[in-house]
Amino acid sequence: MKPLLTEQQVEALFDWMNAHSEEFGLARGRAIRTKYRIDIVESKLVLDAPETTDARRKAWARTQEEYEQACNDHADAEAAWENMKEISKKFGLMSEAWRTISANDRGIMRAVR
Repeated sequence: MKPLLTEQQVEALFDWMNAHSEEFGLARGRAIRTKYRIDIVESKLVLDAPETTDARRKAWARTQEEYEQACNDHADAEAAWENMKEISKKFGLMSEAWRTISANDRGIMRAVR
């Protein structure tokens, strides 16, 4: 029976995760920063809005291109972060499966000795 994962594949997984760990942190940081950017852009636009009620100033600010761009940037950053989390989750599940199978194989080998 062909193994689910070879030791070389698991080693490659860990090497990849180690080589890309900084990208995970950067993706999370970008998602956080872009969320704050939306608030900053909105606040600046509200201050620049025509004199009217607070609700209308806020509505005006949220219809401006700069606000829309900040929201799109945040959505892109969140999507990248979610993608990185899914990759990490998959690798974690694969390595856990490999550890379980390896432990089972060792148990079988001890039992047949």
